[in-house]
Amino acid sequence: MSINNPNKIDEILKQLKKDIESGEFKKYLDEIFEEEKKAKEYINNKEFFEWIADFIDRLRKMKRTYSTEDFLYMDKDKFTEQDIKNEEYIGSCIFELFKEIGKQQGKEPIIDDSWSFPDTEWYFKFNNKMYFICELIGQGTEYILRTASNKEKNYLDLDLYFENI
Repeated sequence: MSINNPNKIDEILKQLKKDIESGEFKKYLDEIFEEEKKAKEYINNKEFFEWIADFIDRLRKMKRTYSTEDFLYMDKDKFTEQDIKNEEYIGSCIFELFKEIGKQQGKEPIIDDSWSFPDTEWYFKFNNKMYFICELIGQGTEYILRTASNKEKNYLDLDLYFENI
């Protein structure tokens, strides 16, 4: 059945109204916000970014860079349980954290919407090494994470950030 079916749309709207009136919709939204808060708390520490630095270095030694889709098809036997758990956090929660750090440091992401799949990029320095993370939005969302050249001038300084929290 197509979502364009007026009967189906009416049915969805009735259920949504019922959920709003009963408080179920608010409960659902509260659960989503709580999950997002926990994810941001999980990554908002130096240890998580030490893991990222190590993870990227191990991938480089395997002659790979990190991308969401590439990791999906990689042999997981080459990774620890912690790698697999932490990899799930490479994504939107990092971008949310970086927005906050960017506000503190007067930095904004690089946004390129000049082609069909817009992307948002951040360069960040951690342990005196430069990294790059990109969120590419198309038919899904792809994240790319790798080391970067130290020539970049518009970067978040995570060393400074973690000193101050």
